[in-house]
Amino acid sequence: MTISFPKSAQVVIIGGGIVGCSTAYHFAKYGVTDVVVLERKTLSSGTTWAAAGMLGQFRSNRQMSKLVSYAHEIYPKLEEDTGMGTGYIKTGSISLAQTQNRYIELKRTACTARTYGIEMNDLSLAEAKDLVPGMSTQGVLAAFHVPGDGHTNAIDTTQAFAKGARNRGVRIFQNTLALGFTCSASRVTGVKTDSGDISCEYLVICGGMWSRKLGQLLEISIPLHPVRHYHAFTLPIEGMPRHIPLVRDYDGWTYFKGEAGGILFGGSEPIAQPWGREGIPAAWENTGLSEDWNHFEIFIECALQRFPVLEETEIRRMDVVPESFTIDSNFIMGEAPGWDNVLLGCGMNSTGIACAGGVGRELARHVVQGYPEHDFWSVSPTRFYSWQQNMNYVEDRSVEALGVNYHLHYPNRQKETARRAIWPPLNDRYTELGACFSQIAGWERPDWFAPQGVEPRHVYDWQNPNWYPYQAAEHHAARGNLAMYDGSSLAKIKIQGI
Repeated sequence: MTISFPKSAQVVIIGGGIVGCSTAYHFAKYGVTDVVVLERKTLSSGTTWAAAGMLGQFRSNRQMSKLVSYAHEIYPKLEEDTGMGTGYIKTGSISLAQTQNRYIELKRTACTARTYGIEMNDLSLAEAKDLVPGMSTQGVLAAFHVPGDGHTNAIDTTQAFAKGARNRGVRIFQNTLALGFTCSASRVTGVKTDSGDISCEYLVICGGMWSRKLGQLLEISIPLHPVRHYHAFTLPIEGMPRHIPLVRDYDGWTYFKGEAGGILFGGSEPIAQPWGREGIPAAWENTGLSEDWNHFEIFIECALQRFPVLEETEIRRMDVVPESFTIDSNFIMGEAPGWDNVLLGCGMNSTGIACAGGVGRELARHVVQGYPEHDFWSVSPTRFYSWQQNMNYVEDRSVEALGVNYHLHYPNRQKETARRAIWPPLNDRYTELGACFSQIAGWERPDWFAPQGVEPRHVYDWQNPNWYPYQAAEHHAARGNLAMYDGSSLAKIKIQGI
């Protein structure tokens, strides 16, 4: 049955990937059924279709971990609700450490995860090998196990969300391109499409790598950029179970997942390849990019070390797909600054499948109850500035954004790209005095001063980073003598009476 394009809806969602469909589903679950989803091509055809579908649980804070862990609650229930299988399975995961610093990080992660209610324990290398047939632990110092992790089929899960939403009255229009918006004061009043105009009370942008362009139409800063993401599929391997725990070899930049009796492997290389600066082709749908085996070599080297059987196993396919990454490697969720009725759910940084359940639920909750359920400050759209739309800045930062996933996550670790975005005049003098700079909201600020003969650069360490003695000396000087503070980078608030 053909549904005529409506003139109005309470909520319009732009984007029919897994995040957009999850958002529609959760609106309907909360009783908001006058919802329209606009998808420029077909559901899941942007980035979702090629996702590996891995579902971790741990994130940098308790609220984000709860948001991500919700996938393990909702994805199994979708089949019961809709009759459509999602491919969800709880396989557990194993994280490997090849270095002492990685071991310390994973040990810290395990301690924190347990305080969040996530089971994560260290394993002997023999136990790890028993859980993953054919895996070598050569060069591995330690392994950690999360029994509750798993994976799902991205396309099937998206379609299940869509069916559950439709069953409750949500209308989904594919091959419908959003062209612009109508606005009144601080509200979006409607969306212009190639199928007609539709008025709305709320707009939710879940447009994946198209979200930045949509945001520009509303003067919303959405600084994300697509980068090329790689993974490959092998033919079935004799003796390999259909499902194995997810394996993350962080020091090898590579992840592994059981796939139809073979192995899917890819990863987060330290220097990624930006894509799409000149725009995304209008016909983009379930489309991959050209293969680059030289760039994939870092993953092959790790794969051959970790699974020696791959020496004799044929790779049947490589997927190279653009995924949108933000300038700080955190996704974007929440109310758009400057607008009373616009919410964003985009820039998923290769975690869209894991986060989609929670993101969809929180966006729907925000509208239904009028405020967010929790303080998700780390992914709030308000953290960005208008100048961060600068294409050179966004593209430069995107080359390291993918690798951040597998970097050692030291406290105060500084981004290395797109530096000196804001360079106050006094910084030249600070440089002469040996300043080592940290970047905060684009501002380069003196973090500490190196004495003569010491190079002013950050050397990270879990126990004793190199700046401790120099910052301690500055601290004691400020307490006991005199210090000068430069407030150039601090926010200024004007308070004015009547």
